[in-house]
Amino acid sequence: MENQRIRVSKTMLKNALLSLLQEKKLDQVSVLEICSNAQINRTTFYKYYGSQTDLLDEIVNEFFTELDHVLTTKQSQNVDGLPFALNYLYEHKSTFNVIVKSISSQDFIEKLFALTSVRNIFQIAFEVDGNTITQDKYLQRFLSHGLLAIFTEWLGSEIPESVQEITALLTRYRNVYLSLIGEM
Repeated sequence: MENQRIRVSKTMLKNALLSLLQEKKLDQVSVLEICSNAQINRTTFYKYYGSQTDLLDEIVNEFFTELDHVLTTKQSQNVDGLPFALNYLYEHKSTFNVIVKSISSQDFIEKLFALTSVRNIFQIAFEVDGNTITQDKYLQRFLSHGLLAIFTEWLGSEIPESVQEITALLTRYRNVYLSLIGEM
């Protein structure tokens, strides 16, 4: 378990990198810049991370771990996780925007669907009787890229819509989709 000083140092380094990534790409950010921005020496940086990529990977993994925790908690309470997931994304929109800018869309989607809680939401919300495993995979890919586009547009906006508006929009889209499937 990390002590308080280590957690503070790591948090300062993460915040520094997130701040720098709002203006630059990862390959344009040096360890020296991160350390200068965090007011931490390079030795401390290298004590915890081998590179800027390692630091970003930890930020990304923590983001998805926290999102999974929020969703898993709500699912265990038999509560619709969508509003809570959207609220989490809204509260962490600057981190979300940096992550989306810094890793490929495919990597983002793969990390998202590696979360059991997210797979559960999709199975419940978009389950279609008679679909083959391949058809389900295509549907997941189609929907996940669309959702990522919506989230990116929403959270990248200067004045994003409320969580309630986006929840209502996504619920409406899901209902339209399910009604179309029912007509087939």
